[in-house]
Amino acid sequence: MDRPSHPLISVPVADEPVGEPPYEVAMTRRRRRVLPLPPRDPVIEAMPAALRLEVGRTWQRRAHEELKVASGFTVLCRELLETGAPPEVLSIVSRAVHDEVRHGEVCRAVAERYLGAAVSWPGEISPEPPPPQTDPRLRAAYHVVAVCCVNEAIAWTFLEASLSETRSHTARVGLGDLLADEVLHARAGWIYLACLAAPLRAAIEANLLTLVKPVLGGWWEEGPIERIEGAPEHGIPSLHATRRSAVTALRDIVIPGLERLGLRVEPTRIWLTEREATLGAPSSVQAGG
Repeated sequence: MDRPSHPLISVPVADEPVGEPPYEVAMTRRRRRVLPLPPRDPVIEAMPAALRLEVGRTWQRRAHEELKVASGFTVLCRELLETGAPPEVLSIVSRAVHDEVRHGEVCRAVAERYLGAAVSWPGEISPEPPPPQTDPRLRAAYHVVAVCCVNEAIAWTFLEASLSETRSHTARVGLGDLLADEVLHARAGWIYLACLAAPLRAAIEANLLTLVKPVLGGWWEEGPIERIEGAPEHGIPSLHATRRSAVTALRDIVIPGLERLGLRVEPTRIWLTEREATLGAPSSVQAGG
């Protein structure tokens, strides 16, 4: 029996009768205030000053990271436009640029609440160097897999795990806003892969491990400000929990999704199992492992 599809990898049924094009919803805009924070947050007010400063700086760094993601989606959107991607994908990826810029503002506002002082908008973003791949369709396909299928699935799993531990209402509001967009961003990748030509799918299959490894590596490393032990009540999981979220997303969402599309994933599954075995217990990571 087939495993039930995860909501991140569900693909619209082409012959399903609908009154509007399937990309209509992704093109609509919902907006209210960017982030209606609570007027007071007793959990934040009860924090030691040093911890409050550290948590605030972490949320401030996250604002910059969100803009880096927006930059990545900007490049991806251009690649998809240049290679004639379907509107179901373009509508989501173009919207993702705006979503990630808004996420930057969400994190900046949360940081401001923790720091109790004005926090400036993040500075300039240095774009990632383009991959060496010269075939524009292959470059776009690889980029979709890395950004949408893999990274956004990890982000969704990470944010969901973060929200489950968070007691600060301010942090919960911020995390909830970020989480609401990740499902759609990830789904763009699966829609794209479902209609991809066989030669491009074969290239992805042959290079899958090369595509997945650096994405997991970005979540595996200790950030410059993140506390190794985390501050779970304030939306900052430990390094161990962050790594666990990344492994869970790959094991339970990404690999099964690719397998359902007919890609051979066994080498990637074996590598992930070996990587997970190095994770150890939470205490080993907190001690520097």
